Amino acid sequence: MHSVFRINPKPKYGEELTGFLLRLASLNGFITIKELFSAIGVVFTEYSFKRTSKLYSNLLATLAPMIQLNVQALRQCFDSMSFLKMENNDASKSLQSKSPTICIECIKETGYIRESWQCYHLTYCDVHNCELNTHCPNCSGRLSWNIDLLAGCNQCGYRWHEHPLLSSTRPDYLSFIGQLDEKTEQNVFLSALYELTQPFSFAAKKPDFNQYSNRALVEKFTLAYQLLTSKTSMLLFFETVHTELSSQMQFYSFDLLKKLEHPIKNIHPNFFRSEYKTPPTFKLEKFKSALINEVQAGLLLGISPISVSTLNNFGYLSSINVNRTRQYELSSIDNFMFFCLKRAEQFESANAEHFLNLS
Repeated sequence: MHSVFRINPKPKYGEELTGFLLRLASLNGFITIKELFSAIGVVFTEYSFKRTSKLYSNLLATLAPMIQLNVQALRQCFDSMSFLKMENNDASKSLQSKSPTICIECIKETGYIRESWQCYHLTYCDVHNCELNTHCPNCSGRLSWNIDLLAGCNQCGYRWHEHPLLSSTRPDYLSFIGQLDEKTEQNVFLSALYELTQPFSFAAKKPDFNQYSNRALVEKFTLAYQLLTSKTSMLLFFETVHTELSSQMQFYSFDLLKKLEHPIKNIHPNFFRSEYKTPPTFKLEKFKSALINEVQAGLLLGISPISVSTLNNFGYLSSINVNRTRQYELSSIDNFMFFCLKRAEQFESANAEHFLNLS
């Protein structure tokens, strides 16, 4: 196959695909990745970067001979993810940022972007003992996948070669993860770590951390680690979440909300390695809407999940689809129960203490 590239760099094992395409585009005079895609006759969409899509396979099949590699060798460069020990690449990909995260020192030395840096919890470079960068250290603008990324910030013009090395301490949670040899243990711990950064989500929900800087992520994951390794702190966390939720409710009290179990309630007891003399203090971010699944909604309402779905279909409850499953806003369930209570008091003079569910 005829190659449109005058310079054919080979991808490094573990290199980020988008970063490699930027490197390839830059060396061959393309302004954007989209322009590069057009030149090689490949469709440019977000699915072109999704490992399970046909467009991704087509991209690699088209690109491989142009840079003088076979498809399998090219795929292995971008499908490593062995540093996570996750069950599959798609599971690993769900923990990765869509916006770039980089080690400026590594880029100055090696000239490429590692895929591992894109995982939210991997906030530190072991090679240079420094934090990774999600934002420009000069203008604080969010980094983006643009042709200038390997050299500097495209917003303020700051060049990476001007940036001094700023050493920092490796976060304890990264050292702890490194000690977990079994794949199952690491999967459980990572899932719990991410769940604890979303305290008001009682149902499975894909995390969205793109709004946070690397420094903010370090703080979030450090707190989550402290909670995961201290049973006392974990119990305090549950109590604080339920207290905060009940303060926003009209109908549901603290005791009633205790029926809701947080997703990490049954975390592996082996993670409780230490007790802090002073339990970590944490301030919960104000939640927009706590989410629960259909089974949990039925438990609070005292009805079956099917009946919950029926109420939702008639517009009495508010729900959203997350990861192809229906999740309910706790506030809408509270409003519905409060409405029912008031109606019952009005027409039947019901006592609030006796009106705890719909069954």
